[in-house]
Amino acid sequence: MARQRTRGRALPWAGSDVAAVAEFDSVGLRYGTGAEVLRDLDFRLRTGAFYFLTGPSGAGKTSLLKLLYLAQRPTRGRIRLFGEELSEAPRAELPNFEWADLVGRLKVGGMARMLAQHSHFSGIEGNRVDLCVPEAHRHLLEKPYRDKLQLALEEHFGRRLRVEFTLGQPNALTPAQLEDRDRQQKQREAVAAIDRDPFVRELVEHFDARVIDESIRPAGSGQSQEPAGDR
Repeated sequence: MARQRTRGRALPWAGSDVAAVAEFDSVGLRYGTGAEVLRDLDFRLRTGAFYFLTGPSGAGKTSLLKLLYLAQRPTRGRIRLFGEELSEAPRAELPNFEWADLVGRLKVGGMARMLAQHSHFSGIEGNRVDLCVPEAHRHLLEKPYRDKLQLALEEHFGRRLRVEFTLGQPNALTPAQLEDRDRQQKQREAVAAIDRDPFVRELVEHFDARVIDESIRPAGSGQSQEPAGDR
């Protein structure tokens, strides 16, 4: 699936001590209890070389990239990046994007959804799922909320699960924190766009107008991005 282009100028780190940027050894990947979407991947990406990833829709290109940038952990096999073994690293050390994506697809609402959004996925082994909840959200651990979240996870995976909750400081951002980070980034981009707008700049420079940043809403937020101002 990965095709190497051998011609071209060598990159600056071509002579470094790391012989391969990435090494896959009998790597397989499946989502939930379904069939493997990637099977028996064996390849090396050499330092200083160029590669292209090609294949038809559904061939597993996105899943392979998730393995490479650590958004997904392999079901089996070994992965080394820059000479470091990563496939057996504790789940807590890997990114939390997979859990955030799953939470967005769960058929659950109310306080049970809030519990999922404020939980960090610590790992899964057999039928056991471990979730870590920050101390500040202890109130979400009431039994009815835990039971509803467990039922939603069982429905999603199609099998019985045992969900274990612990209180502590997550090692990665929870889905709620990821959403808040993205929202703040979009807000900063919206404010910057307004500041660059020629009409707004003219009002500020010639009419002593002032843009109120809090009145700006990013496009798609359901409110107009037209800023309020003091004149």
